[in-house]
Amino acid sequence: MKRAIMYLLCLAALPWLGGCNSIYSNYREIENLLVVRSVGFDREDGGTRFSLASSANDDGEPIRMTTKGGSITDAMERIRNYSSQEDIFYPHVEHILLGEDAARVSIEDYLAFFCRSPELRIDIPLYIVKGSTAEQAVLETGSNSRCISEILQTEQERLAVSGDSNVFSTSDIYVSMARSGAALICAIKCAPSAEAAEDDTQMLTVIADGYAIIKDGRLCGYIEPELSPAVWMLTGDMGISDLTVDGSGGDAVTLQLNHCRSGITPRWDGDALVGFDVDIELSASVNESGRPLPLSDPEQERVLCEALNARVTELVNGVLRTSQELGADFLNLNYAAELDSPKKYAALGGGFITLFPKLEINVSVSSRISHTNNISNG
Repeated sequence: MKRAIMYLLCLAALPWLGGCNSIYSNYREIENLLVVRSVGFDREDGGTRFSLASSANDDGEPIRMTTKGGSITDAMERIRNYSSQEDIFYPHVEHILLGEDAARVSIEDYLAFFCRSPELRIDIPLYIVKGSTAEQAVLETGSNSRCISEILQTEQERLAVSGDSNVFSTSDIYVSMARSGAALICAIKCAPSAEAAEDDTQMLTVIADGYAIIKDGRLCGYIEPELSPAVWMLTGDMGISDLTVDGSGGDAVTLQLNHCRSGITPRWDGDALVGFDVDIELSASVNESGRPLPLSDPEQERVLCEALNARVTELVNGVLRTSQELGADFLNLNYAAELDSPKKYAALGGGFITLFPKLEINVSVSSRISHTNNISNG
């Protein structure tokens, strides 16, 4: 009987627990909200420059605003004074931008703020504006009907399938820094748009431009765009990407990389870590060639595979060399070594990061050409 009464009490309480019907609801009229989709942070005179872009208003135009405060919280509070709406709504933020100068000083305060903020989710993608400020990217890109939010959404969708770069969330970056003291962040840059504004003036847009490298909480360098596909290969999260190699006659051949499998194995000499073996397996197809390439000819496939293997080895070595030269283990190789042998890893003299620049990393690449998409190849 007591159990039945308890069930009845729970059922009676349900209407009061359901979202907007709750008597404790933080319900706010949508017309009184400025729904923010993108925010940007810059360091300015020891304080914080905060910029935002909203969804389109009733006139079909996004609202862009910026202000400065003594701290992140202060800047975000101050900007409320500039809003014509009663409240600024941050839970729908889709993109966070950080200016280059701010990142060179430190990103740790920003990450800590993002992760503990009750208004910002921890899975929001983070970008560093290479060579410029977040203020410029948020306020000056796009048009009266299309702002930074739509531009970044389109760019993010393109990157998801192109292999040009990867977009990491604030939580991804925080975890990587906690594991190895280093992380990668998608770098973007402001550039002239191919589109013209309604008054035929030149518009600005943003495009992905490789990766920003974070070490000890600060921006310390970049991975250039041409090396970006190698990051996908090393992390085993590669999208469909194109690479151009030389064919048997010296003609340029564009290959589409369809599949990648990578493995990173620590190499020990007794209890001493001496290096890593990196093995990458690729599957590709011919996208474009200057002349017919019949893949039924084993020699044609052998030449293309050798050219592809050499090119990928060059790209991967470029990323690994950058990592070791900067002493920034953004690929979390230390984690691979620790998982392989926790006891040996714990006994490493001087710690992993001291050994890292001196470790020997051997890269082995194998590939196959599955088919051709060029109908002229027959």
